[in-house]
Amino acid sequence: MKKIFLALVFTTLFSLPVFAANWYWIASDANTTTYIDTASLTYSPAADTAWITVRTDIPSQNAQLQQQYVANYKDDLVRVSNSRAYAGIISAPIYEADHDSAAPMGREEKIMTVAAALVNRPEKQKAYAQKVAEEQKKAEEAKQARLKAEQERQEKLKKEQEKEQARQKRASVLGGIGAIASIFVH
Repeated sequence: MKKIFLALVFTTLFSLPVFAANWYWIASDANTTTYIDTASLTYSPAADTAWITVRTDIPSQNAQLQQQYVANYKDDLVRVSNSRAYAGIISAPIYEADHDSAAPMGREEKIMTVAAALVNRPEKQKAYAQKVAEEQKKAEEAKQARLKAEQERQEKLKKEQEKEQARQKRASVLGGIGAIASIFVH
């Protein structure tokens, strides 16, 4: 009996949605408490976009809602890309949806703001801008080096052509002098 009870307890514990220490509290009201999953939170400075997993506990209904958000900071837009609702201790979703529609603002603004702070968005944007500026500077320097090398090559080629023309001119003058000298020698 004890083994069955322990098996039941472990099964129940492992079937619960994740309640790890990686859930960061962001807001509560009379009916809900909302968290962001810091373990799965990702941010791309190039796209200025964050991918956020949000859990909302609804104690009055013994339920939980997990949603995947895509927050585009450049366009100030939040989209819900995936939603799952859980009831009680059941790990299988009672509601599941994949859609890409604009989420209502308010709560989502708070999610965007907190996620931006958690991923240190201002510093990452600054570092990304510096990286882009450095890459552009290196590209410009490489372009200038290529242009300078091409200009030096053209100058060298021009000097070689001038030397060849001068040599041909000397050869022509010497040939003419030789022809004149041969008339007087005979």
